[in-house]
Amino acid sequence: MRSIPFAAVLATAATLLGGGAARAETIRVACAANIGFNAPEMALVYEGGESGSLTVTGGFGTMQLPASKQVREGADDDGQPLTAINIHASGPANILMPDKAALEACVSEKLVPEYANDIDVIYATIMGCAQDVPPSAAPVAINASVDITLTPEVFLGYTRTYDGPTNLPGGEIKLDAFPNCSREP
Repeated sequence: MRSIPFAAVLATAATLLGGGAARAETIRVACAANIGFNAPEMALVYEGGESGSLTVTGGFGTMQLPASKQVREGADDDGQPLTAINIHASGPANILMPDKAALEACVSEKLVPEYANDIDVIYATIMGCAQDVPPSAAPVAINASVDITLTPEVFLGYTRTYDGPTNLPGGEIKLDAFPNCSREP
C-alpha cells in the first residue's frame, strides 16, 4: 500500500470537488500509542452531522470538543473516485499532560544559548523532553485541536497547547502528535 504524506491528504481533501451534505452519524477511530511522536493510545468518537462533538478518551483523561465535519467527493491522482471526510475539533480541556515545570526545566537545561531563539530547535527540544518528564499530578488546562481525515486510510493530527504563560522562548508550549489510527465499525 502506498503511503501518502499527511499534508498531501489534507490538501487533496480540501480541494476535492463537490462537497456533499454531512449527514448525522457516529464515527469511531482508535489510535495506537506512538511514543516517538508523543501520541498516546486513544479512542475518538464523532457524533453529529455538519456540526457535532468529538470525544477523545485515553490515559490522559477525556475531552469533549465542539467539532465540524465536511464530506468531499472527488478523484485521487489516478482518477479513481475518492470520498474524504474531514473532522476538525478544538477547544479548552483539562487532561493529564507532561508536568509543565519539569518540561520547562528539561528544555531550559538542554537548550544551548546559540539556539535559544530558534523556534524549530525549541519545538524539537520540547517534543523530546515531553517524552522524558513525569505526567502532571492532576489534569491541567490546555487548548486542544484535533484534525481527522478519513479516506480509505485515517490521518490524524492532535495538538495540545498548555493554557497560560511559560518562561520558554516563544511564549507557549505546544505538543503535536500524529498517532497511527484506524476507523472502527
